[in-house]
Amino acid sequence: MKTLKVIGIAILLLGFGMGTVRSQITQPKVKPKVNLPVKLPTAFDKIMYDLDHGTCYEIAVVSLQLNARNQQRTSFGKEARYGLGSLFKSGNELKSVLPLEIGIKQTPHQRTVQTTVRLKKNGKTVTLDIRNSQYYHLIYDVKIIKKKNGYWLMAEKDHNNETVSFIFAIYKTDCLI
Repeated sequence: MKTLKVIGIAILLLGFGMGTVRSQITQPKVKPKVNLPVKLPTAFDKIMYDLDHGTCYEIAVVSLQLNARNQQRTSFGKEARYGLGSLFKSGNELKSVLPLEIGIKQTPHQRTVQTTVRLKKNGKTVTLDIRNSQYYHLIYDVKIIKKKNGYWLMAEKDHNNETVSFIFAIYKTDCLI
């Protein structure tokens, strides 16, 4: 009888042991990993990808500067600028070197300066850097907007009683070999 009790107790303990093992298998205490949302490429990323894969782009700029005081570098308190150039990839930035027409047409103040335009991405923000022999502008947190016929970028800067606004158009063009 003692052996029967020992066997019964052993079977009972084995049953409880199997139940706890089964409950540990079916109910894990580890939390499942949550997948983060996929980041969609920005307009800047799309242009970089296209340039890497053989698509060519041009950039056009139109700018207006209004000045409360009449200074030497502006014609009669206002100055219009426009230019056109090829856009290429330089490391992790978009770059263009273009001739920028400055001043008012058909006056002695009209001139052309070589201007470098750089677009650089830091995280989610895009920085615009415009430089030539006469001035430079560094504008942070610029938005590149995708439109049906290309990309548009608008920026404005107030400094020293003057306001400068820029409009850039980035569009696909035929590649020259």
